[in-house]
Amino acid sequence: MQVTRIKKDSSKWSPRLVTSDGDNYYTHCFTSVWRDNGKRMAEVAVGSRRAGTDSTAPNTSMTSVKHGMVFSDGALWACGNNLQTSVDRGENWNVVATPDQYFLRLVATADGLYSCGITPAPREPRGFIAWRPNRGTFDTIYNHTCPVSALCVTKRGVVFGDIEGGVWLLNDGKSTKLSQVAITTAHGPSDSYPIFWDAIETSTGTLVFVGVQGIYRSTDGGASFVQSQEPSDEMFSSVIQHPSGAIIAVGMIIAASTDDAQEFSELFCFEGVGYGGSRDSCLHKDGVLVASMADGLFLVM
Repeated sequence: MQVTRIKKDSSKWSPRLVTSDGDNYYTHCFTSVWRDNGKRMAEVAVGSRRAGTDSTAPNTSMTSVKHGMVFSDGALWACGNNLQTSVDRGENWNVVATPDQYFLRLVATADGLYSCGITPAPREPRGFIAWRPNRGTFDTIYNHTCPVSALCVTKRGVVFGDIEGGVWLLNDGKSTKLSQVAITTAHGPSDSYPIFWDAIETSTGTLVFVGVQGIYRSTDGGASFVQSQEPSDEMFSSVIQHPSGAIIAVGMIIAASTDDAQEFSELFCFEGVGYGGSRDSCLHKDGVLVASMADGLFLVM
């Protein structure tokens, strides 16, 4: 597989999120959104930088949108301190979520959109999973005992990981704990830092979770996890299956597996600094786009 840098970082363009509608791709860069039109990138939205701006105003506080951006139901969605949507290809954005939830992930399906994250509480923060059917509205479908930081949609239901390393199955509004990943990270206690950042179910049914402890795989539906062989002990922030079938994990490096996530090899090491090197990736045509705040935009083919 080959990694090509298709857009370098600059003082104005530092991509942290990327998504694709199949034809064009979109990136979120701190306080702006850029769109590819097939020939060059164009800045299509700039958020307000003024303190005290109305939190429901279009393009407000784009710096708060830093965890996920997806294309779903003909619109763009981006999340972080709030949940925002754009129905005009990224040019105007509206805040559609209440400020009492912090969104960590968005997962688009053919039928709608899932979100998960943190609900502040008087003592300990809790977690939530919300669902929006196509042409519908968001509703919280499940409240968890601690923040939910990763989820994927499987044939059995929604499998999610929480901030304490627990792996759960949500089906018909009821949750079942599948397993607990041993916490040995030196990056901080589990109650203050997400162990998992992203998860997928591969085409073979294998579950792959990535986070501060590396990459884990399960071939029994989440009942047990084994750590994948990796080229480094760095944190990973995003995982996705390439159209070729390979599994691509990104963090401080871009790594690939051709044996269903048993072993990963390094494809590219980011030169820039900062947490994770890259936080986000997405499918685009016949490849995978990877956004790195410090190094630019990359295509894995």
